Parts: sequence; C-alpha cells; structure tokens
Amino acid sequence: VSVGSGAERPLRQEPVNEQGLYATIPMPVAAPVSVPTLMVTVEGDVRLFGSALDVAGVASRGLGDGPLRRHWHVAGAGHTELTSPVMPSNTEVVRAGRKPRIMTPETLATGSIFPSQVAVTAALDAVVAWATTGTPAADSVWFELDDDGQVARDADGNAVGGLRYGIIEHPVATFDGSPTGGTLGTVVPFDADRVGERWPTLQSYLDAVAETDRALQANGYLNEIGFGQMQDVARELWARATGGVE
Repeated sequence: VSVGSGAERPLRQEPVNEQGLYATIPMPVAAPVSVPTLMVTVEGDVRLFGSALDVAGVASRGLGDGPLRRHWHVAGAGHTELTSPVMPSNTEVVRAGRKPRIMTPETLATGSIFPSQVAVTAALDAVVAWATTGTPAADSVWFELDDDGQVARDADGNAVGGLRYGIIEHPVATFDGSPTGGTLGTVVPFDADRVGERWPTLQSYLDAVAETDRALQANGYLNEIGFGQMQDVARELWARATGGVE
C-alpha cells in the first residue's frame, strides 16, 4: 500500500477550501489484516497529506510493526517523479477532462529524479516472499521528527530517518520531497568544488552509493533492479553537480 497510505479519502469528494484541496481523513486505527501487508510512505506524502498521515502517531494507530504489518518511510522521495514510467502523458490527461501539466524548463531542471519506485518494488517482492515462504518483510523504518513535529533534516538539508538510500547517505544534492506541498519533489545539486573534494571521480561516488545500497538490499529494502536504478540516478546526480568533468 503506497501513496499517502496512512490516510483515507471519501469516495464522493468536494473541495474543502478556496485552493480547491480535498479532504483527507486520518485513519484512527489500522484496519485488521489477515495477510502480509506493507505500507510505503515517501517524504513527499508527508507534506502533501499533512496531518492526515500523522507521522508521529502511525505506530500508536497500529500502522507500524505487527505480526502481519510493516511500514517503510522513504527519505528524499517525492510523491511523484518526473521520470516515472506510469506518469500519464498530457494527451491522456486531457482526454480525462483534466488540465494538462505545464513543465517549465525550471521544473525540469530542479524536479526530483529520486526513483521512489525502488522502494515500492522491493516492498512487492517482500510481500510475495512473506506470503509464499513465511519470511517476514524487513522491519518498519520511520522518519525522525524535529521539535515542531516536522520531518527532521540533516546538515545537508535531507530528511533524517526512514529508508536512506545511498544517494541520501552520500549526498551530492539536497532533496525535498514536496517543497511547496505539491506532488513533485526537488533536487538541488551541491557545487562542483564541494562534490569534488569528497568524490573526485564518478566511480568513487558510485562505489560509496553502492556500499550503502548493497547493505539495504541484503536486508530486503532494495532488489537488484532497484540497485541498478539507484546507480543510474547516482551517475546523473554526480554529472549535474560536477558538470560531468572528472
């Protein structure tokens, strides 16, 4: 279960404010489950759905660990992403009677390329293994919160806690899952000198990211395809930050 999975929405929706936003309903307690269940909440969901997710209260509401339940928070990931293979084309959006997306050069330049699907596909693998072999999914992992109840951020501006893949543990950019409360996250690369001091070559950076991601893969938070996706994103991030010059 993913995409704001700690909240419900009424089937018949009506705008609840002048911005045309729709109501989200906090789940007071988790519905009982009789099969393995894994929830994935990305950083972008937290700001997009706000108090309906109640990040601080997910465990107390039964949305965390249990005999048949796990919940993974994913640091850095937006609610949607520019490169998502399931993002409908504008042609299909218009056919559905909705307004087309407007992708400005600025949006494309700063839009997050964090592949949130790597956590979802790992979760699918985990649930299948749990259901067929009885091997439980990896433990729940949570965001850490600051004194204001918001997702805490480290010195690089990235979320603390949750699943921190290699591109977050060894950053060359600052990720924000939903800086404006919208669906697309942002990525802001560090300057070339800062990146070059720590990772003077692309391979040195790929190796650092790989070390973290292989450990997560060994624990069930990533699969082999997801590992390859993260390596591709690491290449892109390093190129953006350094201009591709070694």
